Formats: sequence, structure tokens, C-alpha cells
Amino acid sequence: MQIGQSKIVTNLAYPQINITAIRSFSGWLQGDYEFSKMEVKIDQQFTSRIFGKTTFQVSSGYSWGQIPYPYLFNGKGTQFNKSFSEAFLVPNYFQTMGLYEFVSDRYTYFFLNHNFGRLTGTKSKYFRPELSLLQNMGIGSLQNTGFHQGVTFKTMEKGYFESGLMLSNLFRFKYMNLIYYGLGVGAFYRYGNYSLPTTSDNLAFKLIISASF
Repeated sequence: MQIGQSKIVTNLAYPQINITAIRSFSGWLQGDYEFSKMEVKIDQQFTSRIFGKTTFQVSSGYSWGQIPYPYLFNGKGTQFNKSFSEAFLVPNYFQTMGLYEFVSDRYTYFFLNHNFGRLTGTKSKYFRPELSLLQNMGIGSLQNTGFHQGVTFKTMEKGYFESGLMLSNLFRFKYMNLIYYGLGVGAFYRYGNYSLPTTSDNLAFKLIISASF
């Protein structure tokens, strides 16, 4: 869709595959470390008139060499010292995990979202709630922990798990007669080997901003 000088994709093709490769050289352009990183991410979507829409993302990364701590893979967390930004949902991220809570040099993450569709009819333009269930999982490890002295970190060899429930489009409005923006809420719960001591610590509530035509 053409909007002013920009074009917006309104119908994405699936599956989508992204591959990222990084190589660092020591002794070249004053480089101090020699390491390699490779990541693969696959996005897929299925739609059924009866059951709704299922989307999922599988991503995996592997690295080798003398990797400094800032260049390790992080756990894709969104919680950061009770900041304002952590109140918003970030798709395909762990909503209950700390921003830099886990690190690894190899990992696999799985993010699943099933949207059951609209709970009401089309009578109201501004209230069209949609119910979604989410399941996020991840596992990772760090082979050479001795490389990183004086840094506090955690790894997740035992697997990280969280589940969520979302209600999107509780209120929506039209922008420039072109696109609808919707507001919603979501709740997520962290459980398993890396759950926190109290129930409130494991819970995360999120605001959801969505767009539709």
C-alpha cells in the first residue's frame, strides 16, 4: 500500500527465513578478538476460518571462538528495572525475562501465538476484542564461562518457559483514514526451573499496540 512517499507491506508471504553471519578478526583494523556467530530465524503462519490464526517463530544461534561478554547472545528479555518501556508487549520476546538476565554462546528459542479471532461482531468500529494464547520457550548454554571474569550472569540449560493470555483491540481508532490502531492488554507467567520466588515476580502485565487495515 502506498502511503505518501512510503510503501507498506499489507500481505506478508510465509515462511520467512532470515540468516545472519558475523565474523570478527584479531589483528586486523586493530581487532582484539577472533570469533564467529551464525543465527537462523524462521517465521511461519497458518490461518483457519474455524480455529483462527497461528503464528510462530523458531530461532537458533551458534558461536565459536574467543567471544567477549557484550557479543554473546542474550535471552531476548524485555524487563528492565521497572522502566516505562517494559510495559509494552514486544512480539517474539520473553515478556517475563530480564533484559540481560541470561547469556549464551548457543541457543534455540520458540515463540508461539494462537489468535482465536474476534470475540464480537462488526457492530462497533472501536471495540473488536481478539483473544490470543501464547507459549514461549528457550534453551541456551555457555561453553567457556571462564572467559568472563567479574561479570554476573545466568545461563538457561534447563529451559525457560512462560505462557500468556492477550486481549487485543479492546479499543481501536482510525489514523488518517488509512489504518486502524488498536489497544489491548496481556498477562504472562514465568514457570519452570528459572521461576522467581514469588508469584508477583513471575507475572508480567503488558499493553498491546496493534495495527490493521
